Amino acid sequence: MHDRVRLWLGHHAAILMPDQAHRLETSIAWFTEHYQSCDICPENCQVNRLSGQTGLCGLGTGGRVYKEFIHFGEEPEVSPSHIVYLSGCNFRCRYCSDLEQVLRPGEVPETDPQWLAERVEVRLEQGARTLTFVGGSPDVQPLFILDVLARLSKPVTVVWNSNLWLNSESLEQLVHIADWFIPDVKYGPGRCDEQNSGVSNTLERLLVNLNTLKQHGVEVIVRHLLLPGHQECCTEPIMEQLAGAWPGLRVNLMTAYRPFALWGEDGALGRPLSMERAEERVQRVQELWGATLALRQDGQPLVQS
Repeated sequence: MHDRVRLWLGHHAAILMPDQAHRLETSIAWFTEHYQSCDICPENCQVNRLSGQTGLCGLGTGGRVYKEFIHFGEEPEVSPSHIVYLSGCNFRCRYCSDLEQVLRPGEVPETDPQWLAERVEVRLEQGARTLTFVGGSPDVQPLFILDVLARLSKPVTVVWNSNLWLNSESLEQLVHIADWFIPDVKYGPGRCDEQNSGVSNTLERLLVNLNTLKQHGVEVIVRHLLLPGHQECCTEPIMEQLAGAWPGLRVNLMTAYRPFALWGEDGALGRPLSMERAEERVQRVQELWGATLALRQDGQPLVQS
Protein backbone atom coordinates (compact mmCIF):
# COMPACT_ATOMS: atom_id res chain seq x y z
CA MET A 1 0.00 0.00 0.00
CA HIS A 2 1.21 3.52 -0.77
CA ASP A 3 2.22 5.78 2.12
CA ARG A 4 -0.89 7.87 1.42
CA VAL A 5 -4.20 6.73 0.01
CA ARG A 6 -7.27 8.36 -1.43
CA LEU A 7 -10.53 7.86 0.40
CA TRP A 8 -13.48 8.53 -1.85
CA LEU A 9 -16.73 9.67 -0.28
CA GLY A 10 -19.30 10.07 -3.01
CA HIS A 11 -18.07 12.71 -5.42
CA HIS A 12 -14.94 13.88 -3.59
CA ALA A 13 -11.58 12.56 -2.37
CA ALA A 14 -9.21 13.40 0.49
CA ILE A 15 -5.56 12.42 0.99
CA LEU A 16 -5.06 10.56 4.29
CA MET A 17 -2.59 8.25 5.97
CA PRO A 18 -3.65 4.62 5.51
CA ASP A 19 -4.64 4.03 9.15
CA GLN A 20 -6.65 7.27 9.22
CA ALA A 21 -8.39 6.35 5.99
CA HIS A 22 -9.29 2.91 7.30
CA ARG A 23 -10.71 4.29 10.53
CA LEU A 24 -12.75 6.90 8.75
CA GLU A 25 -14.00 4.42 6.17
CA THR A 26 -15.04 2.01 8.90
CA SER A 27 -16.82 4.63 11.00
CA ILE A 28 -18.51 6.26 8.00
CA ALA A 29 -19.85 2.90 6.89
CA TRP A 30 -21.06 2.10 10.40
CA PHE A 31 -22.89 5.39 10.91
CA THR A 32 -24.35 5.28 7.40
CA GLU A 33 -25.90 1.91 8.22
CA HIS A 34 -27.23 3.08 11.58
CA TYR A 35 -28.70 6.31 10.18
CA GLN A 36 -31.12 4.12 8.23
CA SER A 37 -32.96 3.38 11.46
CA CYS A 38 -31.25 5.82 13.76
CA ASP A 39 -30.15 4.33 17.06
CA ILE A 40 -26.84 6.13 17.57
CA CYS A 41 -27.95 7.78 20.83
CA PRO A 42 -30.12 6.70 23.78
CA GLU A 43 -33.16 8.44 22.26
CA ASN A 44 -33.31 5.57 19.71
CA CYS A 45 -35.63 7.44 17.31
CA GLN A 46 -35.52 4.68 14.64
CA VAL A 47 -36.04 7.15 11.78
CA ASN A 48 -34.37 6.81 8.37
CA ARG A 49 -32.18 9.88 8.28
CA LEU A 50 -30.76 8.89 4.89
CA SER A 51 -34.20 9.40 3.34
CA GLY A 52 -34.77 12.75 5.05
CA GLN A 53 -36.71 11.60 8.10
CA THR A 54 -35.84 13.39 11.32
CA GLY A 55 -36.08 12.42 14.96
CA LEU A 56 -35.59 14.41 18.15
CA CYS A 57 -32.42 16.14 16.96
CA GLY A 58 -34.16 17.39 13.81
CA LEU A 59 -31.28 16.42 11.53
CA GLY A 60 -30.86 14.27 8.46
CA THR A 61 -27.38 13.49 7.16
CA GLY A 62 -26.08 17.04 6.76
CA GLY A 63 -24.65 19.38 9.36
CA ARG A 64 -25.65 22.97 10.01
CA VAL A 65 -22.93 25.31 11.28
CA TYR A 66 -24.27 28.49 12.82
CA LYS A 67 -20.99 30.03 13.95
CA GLU A 68 -17.27 29.27 13.97
CA PHE A 69 -14.23 31.13 15.26
CA ILE A 70 -10.90 30.70 17.06
CA HIS A 71 -11.45 30.60 20.81
CA PHE A 72 -8.61 31.42 23.20
CA GLY A 73 -10.53 30.65 26.40
CA GLU A 74 -10.78 26.86 26.27
CA GLU A 75 -8.78 24.61 28.59
CA PRO A 76 -5.01 25.16 28.16
CA GLU A 77 -4.51 21.69 26.71
CA VAL A 78 -6.65 22.46 23.64
CA SER A 79 -6.48 26.25 23.31
CA PRO A 80 -6.54 28.15 21.01
CA SER A 81 -9.16 26.08 19.27
CA HIS A 82 -11.24 26.47 16.13
CA ILE A 83 -14.74 26.13 17.58
CA VAL A 84 -17.45 24.87 15.23
CA TYR A 85 -21.03 25.24 16.50
CA LEU A 86 -23.48 22.72 15.06
CA SER A 87 -27.25 23.12 15.37
CA GLY A 88 -29.33 20.20 16.63
CA CYS A 89 -29.11 18.32 19.92
CA ASN A 90 -30.62 15.42 21.83
CA PHE A 91 -30.84 17.43 25.07
CA ARG A 92 -33.47 20.10 25.71
CA CYS A 93 -31.81 22.16 28.43
CA ARG A 94 -34.24 24.83 29.57
CA TYR A 95 -31.40 27.26 30.30
CA CYS A 96 -29.47 26.65 27.05
CA SER A 97 -27.66 29.66 25.61
CA ASP A 98 -28.38 28.50 22.05
CA LEU A 99 -31.84 27.04 22.50
CA GLU A 100 -33.13 28.38 19.17
CA GLN A 101 -30.51 26.41 17.23
CA VAL A 102 -31.26 23.33 19.33
CA LEU A 103 -35.01 23.42 18.90
CA ARG A 104 -35.11 24.56 15.26
CA PRO A 105 -31.96 23.32 13.54
CA GLY A 106 -33.67 23.41 10.15
CA GLU A 107 -33.67 27.20 10.26
CA VAL A 108 -29.87 27.11 9.94
CA PRO A 109 -28.85 26.49 6.29
CA GLU A 110 -27.18 23.16 5.64
CA THR A 111 -23.40 23.52 5.52
CA ASP A 112 -21.27 22.36 2.60
CA PRO A 113 -18.71 19.99 4.19
CA GLN A 114 -16.07 21.02 1.66
CA TRP A 115 -16.49 24.67 2.68
CA LEU A 116 -16.04 23.72 6.34
CA ALA A 117 -12.97 21.61 5.59
CA GLU A 118 -11.40 24.56 3.82
CA ARG A 119 -12.38 26.84 6.69
CA VAL A 120 -10.70 24.48 9.16
CA GLU A 121 -7.46 24.71 7.22
CA VAL A 122 -7.66 28.51 7.17
CA ARG A 123 -8.16 28.56 10.94
CA LEU A 124 -5.15 26.28 11.41
CA GLU A 125 -3.05 28.74 9.42
CA GLN A 126 -4.41 31.53 11.62
CA GLY A 127 -3.09 29.79 14.73
CA ALA A 128 -5.70 27.29 15.92
CA ARG A 129 -4.07 24.28 17.61
CA THR A 130 -7.18 22.12 17.70
CA LEU A 131 -10.59 21.72 16.07
CA THR A 132 -13.54 21.56 18.46
CA PHE A 133 -17.00 20.36 17.49
CA VAL A 134 -19.68 21.62 19.84
CA GLY A 135 -23.26 22.85 19.52
CA GLY A 136 -25.93 21.99 19.86
CA SER A 137 -24.17 18.68 19.97
CA PRO A 138 -21.80 16.75 17.71
CA ASP A 139 -23.24 13.56 19.21
CA VAL A 140 -26.18 13.66 16.80
CA GLN A 141 -24.23 14.38 13.59
CA PRO A 142 -21.12 12.19 13.47
CA LEU A 143 -21.57 11.36 9.78
CA PHE A 144 -21.26 15.02 8.78
CA ILE A 145 -18.22 15.48 11.02
CA LEU A 146 -16.49 12.43 9.60
CA ASP A 147 -17.23 13.68 6.10
CA VAL A 148 -15.52 16.98 6.92
CA LEU A 149 -12.50 15.27 8.46
CA ALA A 150 -12.11 13.04 5.41
CA ARG A 151 -11.75 16.14 3.23
CA LEU A 152 -8.86 17.69 5.18
CA SER A 153 -5.41 17.78 3.61
CA LYS A 154 -3.71 18.66 6.92
CA PRO A 155 -3.61 16.77 10.22
CA VAL A 156 -5.70 18.28 13.01
CA THR A 157 -6.28 17.52 16.67
CA VAL A 158 -10.02 16.90 17.08
CA VAL A 159 -11.92 17.81 20.26
CA TRP A 160 -15.37 16.31 20.84
CA ASN A 161 -17.24 18.65 23.24
CA SER A 162 -20.70 17.29 24.01
CA ASN A 163 -23.08 15.81 26.55
CA LEU A 164 -21.68 12.43 25.47
CA TRP A 165 -25.29 11.29 25.08
CA LEU A 166 -24.31 8.42 22.81
CA ASN A 167 -24.80 4.68 22.79
CA SER A 168 -21.69 2.69 23.61
CA GLU A 169 -21.43 1.32 20.08
CA SER A 170 -21.44 4.83 18.62
CA LEU A 171 -18.73 5.99 20.98
CA GLU A 172 -16.57 3.01 19.99
CA GLN A 173 -16.64 4.37 16.43
CA LEU A 174 -15.34 7.76 17.59
CA VAL A 175 -12.60 6.96 20.09
CA HIS A 176 -10.07 6.56 17.27
CA ILE A 177 -11.27 9.69 15.47
CA ALA A 178 -11.32 12.32 18.23
CA ASP A 179 -8.15 13.10 20.17
CA TRP A 180 -9.85 14.79 23.10
CA PHE A 181 -13.27 14.32 24.65
CA ILE A 182 -14.70 17.12 26.80
CA PRO A 183 -18.04 15.82 28.09
CA ASP A 184 -20.44 18.01 30.04
CA VAL A 185 -21.64 16.09 33.09
CA LYS A 186 -24.56 18.10 34.38
CA TYR A 187 -26.82 15.99 36.59
CA GLY A 188 -26.78 13.58 39.49
CA PRO A 189 -28.76 10.34 39.82
CA GLY A 190 -32.16 11.91 40.48
CA ARG A 191 -34.71 13.43 38.10
CA CYS A 192 -32.99 16.78 37.55
CA ASP A 193 -31.96 15.74 34.04
CA GLU A 194 -35.52 14.80 33.12
CA GLN A 195 -36.95 18.00 34.56
CA ASN A 196 -34.41 20.37 33.04
CA SER A 197 -33.10 18.69 29.88
CA GLY A 198 -35.76 16.18 28.86
CA VAL A 199 -33.51 13.13 29.29
CA SER A 200 -33.20 10.55 32.04
CA ASN A 201 -30.51 8.39 33.67
CA THR A 202 -27.79 10.57 32.20
CA LEU A 203 -25.22 10.00 34.93
CA GLU A 204 -25.51 6.24 34.55
CA ARG A 205 -24.96 6.46 30.78
CA LEU A 206 -22.12 8.96 31.11
CA LEU A 207 -20.26 6.78 33.59
CA VAL A 208 -20.46 3.88 31.12
CA ASN A 209 -19.12 6.11 28.34
CA LEU A 210 -16.39 7.54 30.51
CA ASN A 211 -15.26 4.01 31.29
CA THR A 212 -15.01 3.37 27.55
CA LEU A 213 -12.83 6.45 27.13
CA LYS A 214 -10.69 5.38 30.07
CA GLN A 215 -10.18 1.92 28.60
CA HIS A 216 -9.08 3.40 25.27
CA GLY A 217 -6.67 5.79 26.96
CA VAL A 218 -7.96 8.92 25.22
CA GLU A 219 -7.57 12.41 26.64
CA VAL A 220 -10.55 13.57 28.70
CA ILE A 221 -11.55 16.70 30.58
CA VAL A 222 -14.95 16.57 32.26
CA ARG A 223 -16.82 19.84 32.57
CA HIS A 224 -19.40 20.30 35.31
CA LEU A 225 -21.54 23.42 35.25
CA LEU A 226 -22.42 24.46 38.79
CA LEU A 227 -26.19 24.86 38.57
CA PRO A 228 -27.80 27.04 41.25
CA GLY A 229 -29.73 24.93 43.73
CA HIS A 230 -28.20 21.66 42.54
CA GLN A 231 -25.28 21.12 44.89
CA GLU A 232 -26.57 18.20 46.94
CA CYS A 233 -28.60 16.54 44.19
CA CYS A 234 -26.09 16.94 41.36
CA THR A 235 -22.63 18.34 42.09
CA GLU A 236 -21.73 16.23 45.10
CA PRO A 237 -23.06 12.88 43.79
CA ILE A 238 -21.31 13.50 40.47
CA MET A 239 -17.97 14.20 42.12
CA GLU A 240 -18.31 11.13 44.33
CA GLN A 241 -19.06 8.92 41.32
CA LEU A 242 -16.24 10.38 39.22
CA ALA A 243 -13.72 10.02 42.04
CA GLY A 244 -14.63 6.36 42.44
CA ALA A 245 -14.70 5.60 38.73
CA TRP A 246 -11.61 7.48 37.57
CA PRO A 247 -9.14 8.75 40.20
CA GLY A 248 -7.01 11.52 38.75
CA LEU A 249 -9.62 12.52 36.18
CA ARG A 250 -9.43 16.17 35.11
CA VAL A 251 -12.64 17.91 36.16
CA ASN A 252 -13.34 21.53 35.29
CA LEU A 253 -15.84 23.23 37.61
CA MET A 254 -17.63 25.89 35.57
CA THR A 255 -18.96 28.77 37.66
CA ALA A 256 -20.36 31.13 35.01
CA TYR A 257 -23.95 29.82 34.89
CA ARG A 258 -26.38 32.21 33.23
CA PRO A 259 -30.12 31.44 32.91
CA PHE A 260 -30.48 32.80 29.35
CA ALA A 261 -34.03 31.68 28.41
CA LEU A 262 -34.96 31.46 32.11
CA TRP A 263 -34.06 35.01 33.13
CA GLY A 264 -36.45 36.13 35.86
CA GLU A 265 -38.16 32.76 36.24
CA ASP A 266 -39.02 31.70 39.78
CA GLY A 267 -36.64 29.19 41.25
CA ALA A 268 -32.89 28.85 41.53
CA LEU A 269 -32.26 28.39 37.81
CA GLY A 270 -33.82 31.76 37.02
CA ARG A 271 -30.83 33.58 38.51
CA PRO A 272 -27.08 33.52 37.89
CA LEU A 273 -24.92 31.70 40.39
CA SER A 274 -23.43 34.31 42.71
CA MET A 275 -19.67 34.55 42.98
CA GLU A 276 -19.84 33.93 46.70
CA ARG A 277 -21.97 30.82 46.32
CA ALA A 278 -19.78 29.51 43.50
CA GLU A 279 -16.64 29.87 45.62
CA GLU A 280 -18.31 28.06 48.52
CA ARG A 281 -19.22 25.13 46.29
CA VAL A 282 -15.80 24.95 44.68
CA GLN A 283 -14.16 24.99 48.09
CA ARG A 284 -16.38 22.17 49.33
CA VAL A 285 -15.65 20.04 46.26
CA GLN A 286 -11.95 20.69 46.71
CA GLU A 287 -12.06 19.70 50.37
CA LEU A 288 -13.90 16.45 49.66
CA TRP A 289 -12.36 15.33 46.35
CA GLY A 290 -9.33 17.52 45.72
CA ALA A 291 -6.97 14.69 46.63
CA THR A 292 -8.70 12.26 44.23
CA LEU A 293 -9.69 14.35 41.19
CA ALA A 294 -7.53 16.78 39.22
CA LEU A 295 -9.82 19.72 39.85
CA ARG A 296 -9.80 23.06 38.13
CA GLN A 297 -12.05 26.10 38.25
CA ASP A 298 -13.05 27.70 34.96
CA GLY A 299 -10.06 26.06 33.29
CA GLN A 300 -7.43 26.90 35.91
CA PRO A 301 -6.04 24.06 38.07
CA LEU A 302 -6.89 24.11 41.76
CA VAL A 303 -4.08 23.39 44.20
CA GLN A 304 -4.98 21.08 47.08
CA SER A 305 -4.46 23.04 50.30
